[in-house]
Formats: sequence, structure tokens, C-alpha cells
Amino acid sequence: MGHDDDRRFVNEAPSHPVEVAPFFLDRYEVTNGDYLAYLRASFEGDSLERKCLGVWGDRAGPPSDRLDFPVTRVRYVDALA
Repeated sequence: MGHDDDRRFVNEAPSHPVEVAPFFLDRYEVTNGDYLAYLRASFEGDSLERKCLGVWGDRAGPPSDRLDFPVTRVRYVDALA
């Protein structure tokens, strides 16, 4: 991890090996649009707004040009649903 060339940030040097702990990766990505549809079907009112705010930083949901992008910032307990 890191870089030894001049095109690096200060905190990226020197390059060095890093061990990454095991993690789960789903076979199919969930898009912002998919997750928004799930939230709208499962929550309403203030609860829906709080969920949207926590994931996208906006009470209305993701930007319309990002509906096909993978969803991020989903809490583990919410992903279990």
C-alpha cells in the first residue's frame, strides 16, 4: 500500500505491505435506487427522512443522477434487512 513516486500524497509513503482482514462482499450490488425503493416501502414520515439523511445526507434521498450507483454508508443492522 502507498506510493514511492512523486504523484502521491504525503501520508502515502513509503509503499509497504498491508494485511487486509477478511470481509464479506455480496455477489450483487445494491444501487441507491434499489435501497431507496426498499426504504420507501418499509418506512414513512420522519423515520424515512432519518434513514435517507443517514445514508445520503439528504432527507429526500440520493441525487437523481446517482440512482444507478452502488449504495454506501448503510449500517450493518440495516443491511441485515
